[in-house]
Amino acid sequence: MAVGLPETVKAQLMHLRSNITGAKWVGREQVHLTLRFIGNATEEQKTQLEAGLAAIKVAPFSFHLESVGQFPPKGKARVLWVGLRRVDALNQLQTQVEAVAISCGFEHADHPFSPHITLARFRAVPASAELERYIQEHSAFKSELIKVEQFILYASLLTQSDPVYTALARFPLA
Repeated sequence: MAVGLPETVKAQLMHLRSNITGAKWVGREQVHLTLRFIGNATEEQKTQLEAGLAAIKVAPFSFHLESVGQFPPKGKARVLWVGLRRVDALNQLQTQVEAVAISCGFEHADHPFSPHITLARFRAVPASAELERYIQEHSAFKSELIKVEQFILYASLLTQSDPVYTALARFPLA
């Protein structure tokens, strides 16, 4: 489950691409804010999941993406991300999505929710000075306002190059 981003924001994120050693940049069509990764699901679980997600009640909300960072925050970077300030409505949405997933028989998420957009993954470890310089150069990044009026249940198909995401269902916020 994820929050999609407007094409204009995706374009802003594409401008953050740079030549960083070992970076594999996420493609424009893969950019989204993940609420919960599910993994494999049975047909029964998919049906239960869609029914549970349709019952979620969170008012529409807005946010800006801002600043960049790395996971893990110290040491060898595996992911380069753009983040956002705490948005209570987003956290409420994610909490309800998590509850629905658990009620459908999925395990609890294996880490706390940390809202971000993945910009790149690292195949090789970048030089720390190179990555620090990039993060510092883009520390003032701020996207246009993102209005969230729905969230999406995606299916992902892993391919040799990039995952392919297909929207299975859209759930309006109310």
